[in-house]
Order: sequence, then structure tokens, then C-alpha cells
Amino acid sequence: MVEDAGLVAFIGNGSILPRTAGDSQLPLTSAIPWQSPPSLETTFTLPNRGAITGTALRAGVTLIVGGGFHGKSTLLDALTVGIYNKRPGDGREFVVSHSRATHVQSEDGRAVHNVDISPFIGALPMCAPDATADFSTTNASGSTSLAAAVQEALEQHAPVLLLDEDTCATNFMARDARMRQLVPADPITPLTHKIRVLVEDQGVSLVLVVGGAGEFLGVADTVLAMDGYVPRDVTAKARAIAAGAEVPDERPYGRVAARRVVRVTPIDREKVHVRQVRRAQIGELEVQVDAAAGLIEKGQLRYALAVLAWIGRNAEMQRVPLCEAVARAVAAPMEEVVPRLEGWHVVPRAEEVTMVVNRVRTVAMAQVGNE
Repeated sequence: MVEDAGLVAFIGNGSILPRTAGDSQLPLTSAIPWQSPPSLETTFTLPNRGAITGTALRAGVTLIVGGGFHGKSTLLDALTVGIYNKRPGDGREFVVSHSRATHVQSEDGRAVHNVDISPFIGALPMCAPDATADFSTTNASGSTSLAAAVQEALEQHAPVLLLDEDTCATNFMARDARMRQLVPADPITPLTHKIRVLVEDQGVSLVLVVGGAGEFLGVADTVLAMDGYVPRDVTAKARAIAAGAEVPDERPYGRVAARRVVRVTPIDREKVHVRQVRRAQIGELEVQVDAAAGLIEKGQLRYALAVLAWIGRNAEMQRVPLCEAVARAVAAPMEEVVPRLEGWHVVPRAEEVTMVVNRVRTVAMAQVGNE
């Protein structure tokens, strides 16, 4: 229903978003129930429940602003897992996101394999002029890792990106006029300068938690302020504040390169140990996918690694783009991907499988057409 209505997400009135603790999925019993601002309200009629009213987040750029500890990240966290159904009593049963919404963030130290990050990162000192058009590293910085994450999500045709300023490199997110005047030749094109072309030419919507970068006010379609966990529509006020403050609009967007897996170090299933929801060990190799916020169960990571092993065994899957190979794996019967069925695998979305594959250090990739 949410996608059919052209929405990015829906938050039902009465929802309880805060959790009892950062590491808990239990609702905070003393929390203030969600009550939509009237200007953003919409109503759906459900076949087994009747009418339900709440906040409609529409396509485009939505900013979530507000003071510290007022509920900004709590809302984004709820939207991140809004791709899943909830148990009764969770409090977020009617927080529903687009089924392909993808959370992206910076990851200092992650591996990057042959990603074209040139829409955001230009020529780098001591590198070839076109190095960022086919960028690989074993130790990405905050900005290069976030540029790679955005490009990888677009390669997967993600229609909605979710970002939290707290977990994103500041120099990637925005650069105001005074800093542009002081440092005019920066290889990084900030997100604020590309965000409108992302929406208008790439068809991508973004939901961003922003607490300190006012440049985003000039590029937003909707601005939602969290005030003591109470949402308010401050779009008109934000536009008035941003009036006259020009934000560069850099077009065209640039290239999103398709990639394929060309080699996978053989994975012995007996040596795969999933330690945590987003951490695994393959022999001596440690796999960390902390940024894959859509992974919520160990079996999902176990299955994603099984997909990688399947691609490694399947020469045909090494000839097609990664997004196609992963889509086929997720759609295939489980017994085709997992040689011996066990009770420890859970099929995740293609988005999370791709995130895992992209972060395994022993994978070799190539851009399609650049082999």
C-alpha cells in the first residue's frame, strides 16, 4: 500500500518508536505515542483492521531535524527496520518503509571493490586522474566509504536511501559557502550538491537525519522536526530560512557502474562461523558488515555468505552483473544455493546480500565492460 501510494514510508499514529535500550527491541513503555502533524497526515484502509491514520513521507528529500536526544535517530532506526513485519506489541507494527529502502553510512577501514565513486570523489593527490572511476581499497576513509556505499546502493537500483548525519562523514555530507571560499579545490563533491539530481534524474528519494548542516534546508522537499519525540512539519519555516542561500547544483549526476564477481576464494562451509548478527569468521578471514542495518538475524548473514559461495561455484553467475546474480540467488529455491539444507539459514533481501558480498575482502570484482 505504501509503495502503491507513491510514499517512501508511513508512520501510524499511536506507534511507539523508542526502545527500552539501544541494544533492545522492546518498546519503551513510558514513550510518547507518535502523532502525525496534520499537514503530513494520510489514511489507509486495511482489510482486517479498517482505517489507520499516520504520517506520509513522500518521495523526494525528507529531512529529520531537531535537538539532540529528541528522537531523530530513533525515527530513522524505525524506518530502517520498517521493511519488516513486526510482532504484536512491538510498537512499530504500522511503521512501514518502502520494501527496498536502504540504509547507508560511512565505514572507516572497509574494503571497496572497483566502484565508480567519481560522482562524489574527483582526482586524488598522488593517484591517476581517473582512479576514482574504478576505485578499490582495503582501507576506505569515511568519505570514500560513504561514496562507495551510495554508489553500491544505486547499482542495486535502490529507490530510497536512509542516512543519519551521526554515522556519515561530515565532509561528504555538506560544505557551506565559507568553506568553499576557503578551500575552493576540494576533490569531494558533497551530497548537498548532488542531491537534487539524485532525486530528479536518478529517481531516488532520501530520508536524512540532520542536526548541524543547514545547507540541507535549501534542497529539502519536506522537513520534519522532532521536539521531545513529537513530530512537527517545519517545511515552510525551513524554506524561509534557506531563501537566498544558494546551494550548488552539480549536474549531470555521473556514472553508476555495474560490476561482476570474477573470483571468490573457495568458502569451506565448515569454516564459516557467524558470531554476531553482522560479524562472521571464514577460517582466518573476519567479515564485518556493521553497516548492513537491515540484517537483524544471524541466519541472514549465514545465507548471504552461502550466496557468495554459490556465485564462486557458478561460472554463469560470474558473467552477469552482481545485482542480477544476487537477485537470482534470493529468488531461487534455498536448496539450489545451500548444498545441504540446515535450520540455520534465513533468506534476506538482495540489498543485504549485496552489502555482505561488497565487504568480503577476498572477493575479486571488475566493472562490466572494463575487464
